[in-house]
Amino acid sequence: MKFKCVIPSLGRPEEIQSHPMLEKCHVVVAPDQLDDYKSGKRQPIAYHALEPTVKGLPATRNWILDNLWDKDEDFIWQIDDDLRHVTYMMTRAVRRITDPDYMVDVVAHVGRAAMDAGTGLFGFAQTPKPMWRVPSKFIDVRGWASDHQMGVIDRELRFDENMRTRSCVDISLQCLLKHRFLWKDLRWHFLCDIRTGKGGLVASRTTEREQQAFDYLEKKWGKGLLKRHVPTKENKFNRTKFGAYSMSLSIR
Repeated sequence: MKFKCVIPSLGRPEEIQSHPMLEKCHVVVAPDQLDDYKSGKRQPIAYHALEPTVKGLPATRNWILDNLWDKDEDFIWQIDDDLRHVTYMMTRAVRRITDPDYMVDVVAHVGRAAMDAGTGLFGFAQTPKPMWRVPSKFIDVRGWASDHQMGVIDRELRFDENMRTRSCVDISLQCLLKHRFLWKDLRWHFLCDIRTGKGGLVASRTTEREQQAFDYLEKKWGKGLLKRHVPTKENKFNRTKFGAYSMSLSIR
């Protein structure tokens, strides 16, 4: 089995130096930032400069699929540039892992399982809280997979470049429509600093854009398929409904 791990990055030449998987990955950056990234002490397998016409994260992810996915590779896995550690979920105590070899082994293990099952997409748990796990359920085949930590097996699946955020929900729906299921291994969570870090898309993730993404998905896939969980005074402390789970799919 062959696969490639790729990090799309934007405006984080210093921050990416703390990425635990850096030496195990290929890194894709904007062409005008390439020299800044190459000046770092730690180096990835290779840096790749995007074409100047490639704008936005969904387009970047498609560029990765088109240009870095070799014909003899079984899948390609994309991980965010703000990865901090892996959380092992099947234990009462929080266990954080930063060993890059362990992480690559996890990706290989789960990717192989998803391939053998016959689906086109795989991911991991979307919450880093082991206390929210269901010990008897460590695989989920419904819902949507997060593109912060996503493997693509089916080469026909594409990220919708009309979306600025939540394109992972759309590509998950594509997978569900074609393969009838996707593969989420709930035993691990790859923790990315997607809300509080600097650079990347932190500043562009707004409530307004979340609503725009939801409206676009409803128009594309039909009303009633998705439900958006919006914080109110009554439920603002129910964190299980927000963050990664701010949208849910009505698919059983």
